[in-house]
Amino acid sequence: MVKTAKGWAPDRRDVIWIDCNRHAFEPRVLSCLETAWTDAKVSIWLDRKQFEQALAALLEDGPGFDAGLDSQLRRSARVLESQYPTDLLNHYLRKRGPIEAGSRRRYAEQAHYVADIKRVMLDHLVDEPAWVSFSTRLKTESKRLTAFQDELKKVLPDAIAGIRK
Repeated sequence: MVKTAKGWAPDRRDVIWIDCNRHAFEPRVLSCLETAWTDAKVSIWLDRKQFEQALAALLEDGPGFDAGLDSQLRRSARVLESQYPTDLLNHYLRKRGPIEAGSRRRYAEQAHYVADIKRVMLDHLVDEPAWVSFSTRLKTESKRLTAFQDELKKVLPDAIAGIRK
C-alpha cells in the first residue's frame, strides 16, 4: 500500500497479488455457483462479462420480493436492460405480481417495480402506447388501495396523473 494525498491506495505489487489470487480462487468460486444466491450469481457473471448467463441467473429468481428497494439484484438487472429489454420487462412484471391488499413494504416494492417497468417500456423499448395501457390498467387495479397509490406517488409522482379520480 502507498500513502497518497487522499489516503492509502494499492500499489502495483498489490494489484498483481490480487489478480494472481483471483485467478487461483476463481475456479473454486465458479464451482459453487449452483448453490449461490441469485444476486451473487448475477454479480459474478456480470463481472466476467457473461451477460447471457447473468440474465439466465436473474430469470431463475422466483416471483418473491427482493431484500431491499435498491438491492444488488435490482442494480444488476438495470445493467442488463439495454441488452435484454423484453426479457427484463417480463421479469419485472412477474416480480411485481398482482396489486392486492398487503403491507406498505410490499406496496413500496411493487411501486419500485412499476418504475422499472416504466423505464424499460419508455427508455429501452420506446413503446409509449404500451405504457399508457399498462398505467390505465394499474389505475383500475389499484382504485381502492390508497396506500399503494401513496407509495407509487413517492416513486413516480407524475407517472400516473389523477390515479385517485
